[in-house]
Amino acid sequence: MKKRIEYLDQLRLLAILSIILLHCISIFRYEYYGNDSLSFFVMTFLDAFTRFGVPMFLMLTGVLMIPKKEEPYKEFLVKRVGKLLLAYLFFSGIYYLYKGNTSIFEFIRQVTSFRTEYHLWFMPVIILIYIFLPFIKKLVESLSKEDLKKMITIIFILGNGCIAINAITSLFGYPLFSSFTLPNLFIYTNYVLLGYYLSKEDCKITKKLVILTILSILCIPVATYFISKTEIIDTFLDSISPFVIAPSIFVFLWFKNKKCKKHQWISEISKTSLYIYLIHVLPLTILSQKMIPYIQTKGFIFDLFLLILLWIGTSCISILFAYLWTKIKDWISKYQEKISKYLIQILLGFMGMITGIILISIFINPYHILNIKYLFLIVILGIGIGLCYCFLKYQDKILNHKIIPFILILLFFLLQGTIIYCFQVNPSWDFGRIYQYAIEFAKSTHPSFGNEYLYVCSNNIILSVFFDCVFKFANMIGFKNYLLLGILINTFAVDISLYYLYQLLKCINPKSCKWYTGFCMIFSPLLFYLPIFYTDTLTIPFVIIPLYFLYKYFFINPKIHYIMVSGSLMGIGGMLKPTVFIPTIAVFIFLILTKHENRWKVGILLLGCISVFMLGQKIFINHFFDQEALEMYQIPTSHFIWIGLQGNGGYSEESYKKINQVIGQEERNKIAIHGIKTRWKELGKKKQILSFYYKKLNYTWTDGTFYAGEKLRRKPIHEEYTKYVCSKKEDYLYWTISTSEWILVLVGMLLGILFRKYLSKELQDFQTILWISIFGIFLFLLIWETRSRYLVNFVPIFLANAYIGVCAIKNKMDRRIKK
Repeated sequence: MKKRIEYLDQLRLLAILSIILLHCISIFRYEYYGNDSLSFFVMTFLDAFTRFGVPMFLMLTGVLMIPKKEEPYKEFLVKRVGKLLLAYLFFSGIYYLYKGNTSIFEFIRQVTSFRTEYHLWFMPVIILIYIFLPFIKKLVESLSKEDLKKMITIIFILGNGCIAINAITSLFGYPLFSSFTLPNLFIYTNYVLLGYYLSKEDCKITKKLVILTILSILCIPVATYFISKTEIIDTFLDSISPFVIAPSIFVFLWFKNKKCKKHQWISEISKTSLYIYLIHVLPLTILSQKMIPYIQTKGFIFDLFLLILLWIGTSCISILFAYLWTKIKDWISKYQEKISKYLIQILLGFMGMITGIILISIFINPYHILNIKYLFLIVILGIGIGLCYCFLKYQDKILNHKIIPFILILLFFLLQGTIIYCFQVNPSWDFGRIYQYAIEFAKSTHPSFGNEYLYVCSNNIILSVFFDCVFKFANMIGFKNYLLLGILINTFAVDISLYYLYQLLKCINPKSCKWYTGFCMIFSPLLFYLPIFYTDTLTIPFVIIPLYFLYKYFFINPKIHYIMVSGSLMGIGGMLKPTVFIPTIAVFIFLILTKHENRWKVGILLLGCISVFMLGQKIFINHFFDQEALEMYQIPTSHFIWIGLQGNGGYSEESYKKINQVIGQEERNKIAIHGIKTRWKELGKKKQILSFYYKKLNYTWTDGTFYAGEKLRRKPIHEEYTKYVCSKKEDYLYWTISTSEWILVLVGMLLGILFRKYLSKELQDFQTILWISIFGIFLFLLIWETRSRYLVNFVPIFLANAYIGVCAIKNKMDRRIKK
């Protein structure tokens, strides 16, 4: 067994070095192609010696995994497949971000279609093989030695052999055996079986094998050169080639049968081979970009020298990073509980400090509350605190009467109706164009999807299609008051969110949920957003309802459909507003930090459900909309980051016009990135980075109205009422009430941190999810274009978090009474 481990370690190291070398050679081959045929041929010949690398990894999988003791399939998936899947997602994210991409949807699309980076094609293959490995093991155990050998041979003939014949005959326009060619996954799995067979049987290197290996290596460059007339085709270099089989067998048997000396450093490096493979393309890309200008400048020998330098440099850097990564990972795994505890404490401490700064800034550095009468503010805050105290102390006596909740609900709906009637506005902001187009669509006898503005942001398409269909249906049944219909849909979104917020509060602590829900029902930003139907309010249910079901799953009853409902709603909401994904990310971070027992199940189900809707969105857009127009007119994500670095971090008309003057996302992206660099240099020179972000923080988080007044100011239907919420002279009462409520919520959130120790373990965990979500939106709005209205769909999270603070205070009071 010791000898076997030694030669496997050596094979693993050799395989990863050969893969790095083949990727280095490929860079030179592509530079030579079409310029220097002889050098291209020689490089392809050298490349032929490296192509056993991938088959060797697959063969080692068979050697190591098939003989292992059988374990429960679920445990096997979590332990083996989960590790590979997490590594694939993590490193896919690294390469995706390295390329300057930020779109969550595009990342999901690339991950599921295996396009994040060229070498990562191997990860889905090995993951699929691992999923089927327990069944492959049972198949192998049922076969005799001869039957296994025959099956391996047949698969190679019908797989690798037929692919080679088909590739050559296709050049002449008469492809043969295409119907008999096996899927590539069968061929890759066959290498797993081959590795197991060679490790178990007493196989030797024969003259036939040596001759076949030499002929295979000679055939690879000739066949590749022959079929690569108009473009490089690597069919005979890939693992599916018949010419790779013999060299792979030869190398495997050579190391198996020779006497191996034990080297500790080889064993240490071989343990990190997976991470070397995953990371090596990053240093390779960086180093090759420096070398490419010098290729073909001083002759072929000089290029060989560059190739060796590139290989050694990439290998050393990759091994170093992989070694450090595994050490850090092992250290984190060893001290995960302590690290998680400290990270949560740091997060809560940081967000507590930020909340305190916001509270202070409301009084000393206001942006939106210049018209507040501070005497009124102090009085209303006093009333609010007094009511909270009374409800906390006498809630059973007050709310036990059945008539009280009924009266509160009736007043709430009367208040909603009054606000909807008095403060109606015709949509004129971003949604105005979508709204007008939806009306035109509804009235048209031959409607079609398509409007230039829709291509500016892809989420506009989904929102437009929804209102197009709703207004069209309303028109068909004779209901043509489209504004009222939109407001009713908006009101339903707010009310259903408040209902599920109440259900969530009831789960958290049923004793205080009634009076606190009454406070939430009259929370000004939500009420005054009823006439403003846009993604800010329409996505609120897709934030609070998933959190409600996730709470039920984590802390009450772990039913699988709770996760599926949550993931589906997050997927739908994410199509309308990407910030909906922030609580999703918070859940993933929570699962990692707490090492939840069902973390793999929850994570995979959430990702799966979200991906279904995101991919469905992409398919729908591809079918009904012009992809070229989307590429031409869509605003790149870098544009919003650029805007977020100007003025107070809010919308900039000047930047929008500047980027709108050019067509094409690539050109727009260049302008935005140049703007980001320029702005950063300016802030750095003036030493204004901290002051700028403090200014941006205040602009976003000190507005208790969440920008509602500004929205209601535009195209009001009843101007005589609107002046009371958005006039510079008469709106102080509205601003004061809104700000008072926002202060009370912020204080509740802060108290939840200060008195966290009085909460149960379940509430502490849920509070962690909420605070990670709030930290996420805080960080997002520091980086992105900002505005207080972007916080509207997070209002239920703020309210729930403040309620947890109330519960902490209540628990503290109860303990004092008991003492």
